Amino acid sequence: MFSHKSKVVVWIGILFLATLLACRFGSTSRPATSPATPTPTLVPVVISQEAADRFQSKISQQVLNNESDQFSVTFTDEEVTSFAALNSTELPVSNPQIHFGNDKIFLSGKANVGITAQILLIATVRLNDGDVVIHVEEAKMGRLAMPDSLREQISTTINESIAEAGNMVQITYIQVSPGQITLRGTKTIPGK
Repeated sequence: MFSHKSKVVVWIGILFLATLLACRFGSTSRPATSPATPTPTLVPVVISQEAADRFQSKISQQVLNNESDQFSVTFTDEEVTSFAALNSTELPVSNPQIHFGNDKIFLSGKANVGITAQILLIATVRLNDGDVVIHVEEAKMGRLAMPDSLREQISTTINESIAEAGNMVQITYIQVSPGQITLRGTKTIPGK
């Protein structure tokens, strides 16, 4: 049973962490032909073990141990950022920061991919015929915008990772709003 709980934690976390994994492709980026747009001002999210524990507790209480097959869970910037920062030691990104805006997810951190540079990914998330689809609208390494082909490659990598993990829960609703993300769906976990 613990392995199923771990997989659900990883699946929900992958919605946010997969984007950071995709940053390893940054070492092959070239400047885009158009100038990069200004980086939005994002106030640093305070990282705490307490917030990371709340993230895991919500998954346990509202998804895994919920007697209903249906679930609804809302995560804050602080919970997701803390979980990512404290559980992403194998990622090539340090100090990950995740912000939720009006229908946008902002992911930033310091990439260590042969060179060290600040990265920023701006993505949207939606449902398409029951599948969670992440689209990276903008990606920057330092002040340079990554080319469209690289953004598409990052989006594809993220979506493939989500699809591989998606057999444990079926997401039926996603709402990204300032400071939080809400996910609703149905559990498909064996032995729930």
